[in-house]
Amino acid sequence: MSGAASSYQVVMGDAFDALPREVRAFHDGQGPHRWSGTATIRRGRGPLARLAALAFRFPEAGEAVPVSVLVEPSGAGEAWTRDFGGHVLRSRQWAGSRRGERLLFERFGPICVGAALVRDGDRLRLVHRRATCLGLPLPRWLWPSGEAVETASDGWFCFDVTIRAPLIGLVVAYRGRLTNGSGALGGEPVTNSNATRDRAIPSRRERHP
Repeated sequence: MSGAASSYQVVMGDAFDALPREVRAFHDGQGPHRWSGTATIRRGRGPLARLAALAFRFPEAGEAVPVSVLVEPSGAGEAWTRDFGGHVLRSRQWAGSRRGERLLFERFGPICVGAALVRDGDRLRLVHRRATCLGLPLPRWLWPSGEAVETASDGWFCFDVTIRAPLIGLVVAYRGRLTNGSGALGGEPVTNSNATRDRAIPSRRERHP
């Protein structure tokens, strides 16, 4: 591997090299890159589920929704911009340190979740291990739940994400596949990109949860 290691590479260490090549290429840490494809999106139907989805700006339900994912180096981690048919969802990810050094952390607004990266055959599973709101630890019964799985199929990077909340149930689920669009592994490079690089550096509390 050349260049700076991605958060996934830092957290997984040597286990990263055993992942399918499309998954490795997506998380290779080689500068800003964009992948595109389609997704199927489901949303929870209750009023609380709709309110939660609205609060966190999750996309509307749909079939064959055009998707692009832009991943940019940002401070100690990466800034993610997911575009679901024009509906943009942003988050930040970084490798934990100290007590959380074996976890990948992701922050959506006030919620931050720490997940273990578990290789399960040819799949990568993200398993929740920690959660905070506004920097304060949440008791386990308040953690968001669900599952996130990444794998590869026929040269595509594939994802399957489900997010549930206590007392609410399903909030959103999206699954689909992405390609770099160039026919070669490694995402489509993005030039002149400085969006969120300076302002998205995790706080001291985020770096040391």
